[in-house]
Amino acid sequence: MSYDIRFCVETVCANTEGDRHVVVHTPTFDSPTYNYRKMFVAAMDWDYRQGEYYPMAAALEHIKLGLSRIEANPEEYRRYEPDNKWGTVEGAIKCMRSWVEELTPPDDGVFDWDNVLCFWPIEALWWRW
Repeated sequence: MSYDIRFCVETVCANTEGDRHVVVHTPTFDSPTYNYRKMFVAAMDWDYRQGEYYPMAAALEHIKLGLSRIEANPEEYRRYEPDNKWGTVEGAIKCMRSWVEELTPPDDGVFDWDNVLCFWPIEALWWRW
């Protein structure tokens, strides 16, 4: 089992299932293994729930916290690696680093027309696990 991470916006109209969120971006690492859950929860200080929507600004703060903790002390988080190694510290860093990069506007302020996230301020985005 793995996550299906999506970046969404909330709409006025709901779809047939009653969901008012529309996917605007699928991140590069959109489907990390569920084996990361214990590591992510511990590092991010966030007991998130799969399938829930979270304000992107709040999610990003948790992700940045988790990334900084794991990078600073990777050995502490190795205890969360499963025996089959589907969910390593290195993989967690790779995922979290990519999510932060995809949500960080370019330093030069140049609008990237190929990046749908540039159309939305982070306050308008939602994170879905």
